[in-house]
Amino acid sequence: MKHAEVMPGKKVLSPGAMLLAVFALIVFASLDLYAPPVQAAGLRGMKRSPEQITARLKDRLNLTAEQTKQIEPIIRESMAKRRELVKEMQQLRQSTDTRINAVLTKKQAIEFQKIRDRRRARMWKRAGHR
Repeated sequence: MKHAEVMPGKKVLSPGAMLLAVFALIVFASLDLYAPPVQAAGLRGMKRSPEQITARLKDRLNLTAEQTKQIEPIIRESMAKRRELVKEMQQLRQSTDTRINAVLTKKQAIEFQKIRDRRRARMWKRAGHR
């Protein structure tokens, strides 16, 4: 397998971190269309219905009736897949934390939790949650 060349002073993400970054980028890029926030999933937009999102797109993009009819099922499918992905990501995170904690001492586990909490707080802050 060919590895990416590293430029001096540049950090390279692991494949898992890169996948998470790409997923986060996709989610955050769509936040304008999918606002307001949902606490349970930590994503914006899951409270709006596909019909509401389609209506907003129709207004903003001046969609025809045919375009609107074709776009709504795409939005519906996308939202369902996003919910599944959020659940999978949460399960992966929980599984990873459990497996890491099994290796750590109690003191290390406490510090690991502090690291995770600080990281989550930074992510929420960057996402616009204060």
